[in-house]
Amino acid sequence: DSEAILLAAKNGKYIPETEYYGELSHLLWLAPTDRQKAIIETVRNAQDNFSAEIIAGRLQDSDAVKNFSPESLKALREFLQEREPRFSSISNDFDIVDTVKYANWLKSWAILNGGNDANSINAAVMNQLSNSHTDPRQIVSYLVSGDSDQFIEKFGATAAFHSLEERIDSYADKNKNLTFQDFVVEIRKKTKKY
Repeated sequence: DSEAILLAAKNGKYIPETEYYGELSHLLWLAPTDRQKAIIETVRNAQDNFSAEIIAGRLQDSDAVKNFSPESLKALREFLQEREPRFSSISNDFDIVDTVKYANWLKSWAILNGGNDANSINAAVMNQLSNSHTDPRQIVSYLVSGDSDQFIEKFGATAAFHSLEERIDSYADKNKNLTFQDFVVEIRKKTKKY
């Protein structure tokens, strides 16, 4: 049993705890349906963000969850909701690694909360990005990702999308982070026709 072997390795100090929870997160896709929720609860209780990053990275299309039970999907939703990546409280801080983490998290969150088709997933993304509490760095993170093309095609001409653009423009004007400003320029190139 892979879970027992991993636990023995952790308890015997052969692998660090972070690696243990990370390996459990990978194991989730191989686990029988009746063990999935227990694995999710184990990594959730560990308060380990590395596990959330692994799970979000694996949940990049709706097929990734087709073999999960409803209880496991509910546990995954709760787990990812608790682990939404946050940017630094320093407003000028913008890290490319954080950008990738957020874009992966948002796509996986939208798959779990939006539905199985692209329109439902894109609508869930729009709802999340439109939230007044969403950091403009999170908006940019998704809009520069490879997953944003369909999203921009669907929403680029809408008032809601233009509101997102206004928020990132305002943030770019106030915070002179060159990476952020370069990403805003890239987004403008992608949205020019709208």
